Amino acid sequence: MHRVIIAAILLLLVAATVAVSARPYAAPCCIVRAGTPVDVVLQVSLDTEASEAGDRFSARVATPIYVDGKVAVPEGAFLHGHVVLSDPLSRDGRRGRLILAYDQLRIGDNAYGLRARSGIYHARQGTDLDAGSNLRFTLDRDVSVRPARSA
Repeated sequence: MHRVIIAAILLLLVAATVAVSARPYAAPCCIVRAGTPVDVVLQVSLDTEASEAGDRFSARVATPIYVDGKVAVPEGAFLHGHVVLSDPLSRDGRRGRLILAYDQLRIGDNAYGLRARSGIYHARQGTDLDAGSNLRFTLDRDVSVRPARSA
């Protein structure tokens, strides 16, 4: 009786291993190289009067990024980042400044760490960067990505 139970348990373990290993795995498709420009659309408004260093923001990729003829980063992929510097307009006329850092790229269920900073956005009166603003930044390091799983 014990042999039958042990054999049944072993059979279940083998079946579970086969089922797990048979799941599709999206291997890394591409390496998006440092220096690649990324066009994004800001999802929230940021301004030097209200935003502070450390405030979080999100954006979406505006145009796909291709590597070797394949879409490595699709249009609409999410980016998450934070405000690095928010220096408001001064009374003596010195222009305000805003610097953003991009920390994470999300493609489907996959998340990738980024290291990228924007240039300096100079402030004007009112909202400095409106939701829907088109921005561009450049990757500071290579990012290995997998394509999103299709449903």
